[in-house]
Amino acid sequence: IGSAASYYNNGVKAAITYMAPYDAAAAISTGAADAYLLAHPYDAGNGLNMINTQYYALTATMFDFYEGWSNWRRTGYPVLTPVVYPGNVTNGTVPRRFPYPLAEANTNPTNYKTAHDAVPGGDLLSGRVWWDKP
Repeated sequence: IGSAASYYNNGVKAAITYMAPYDAAAAISTGAADAYLLAHPYDAGNGLNMINTQYYALTATMFDFYEGWSNWRRTGYPVLTPVVYPGNVTNGTVPRRFPYPLAEANTNPTNYKTAHDAVPGGDLLSGRVWWDKP
């Protein structure tokens, strides 16, 4: 059984070097991965943040944005800075869910109303799904 640090290091190294089989031009060497880990060693006191920040970066580079976003909603890591601009529909809040499609109200009005009324915080991008507790 390994330590949290060894699992973290192995995961980060795998994430950094995962492109190598696909495109040599995009490859990052294991030496560069080792140098990164030496510069950014695992810190048990900040472990959840470090692990989830690496996970967020990996899913972004794999174009799996929904996975990174879902994990952020579940863990709160990494700490994100919301974008605020005039007319922003979420008023500077990182979206937490997708609202029900408007077509659902027409095709399934009874269940749509029940679900719509049950959403904590309203059926908005800033509302929360049932498991997403503040």
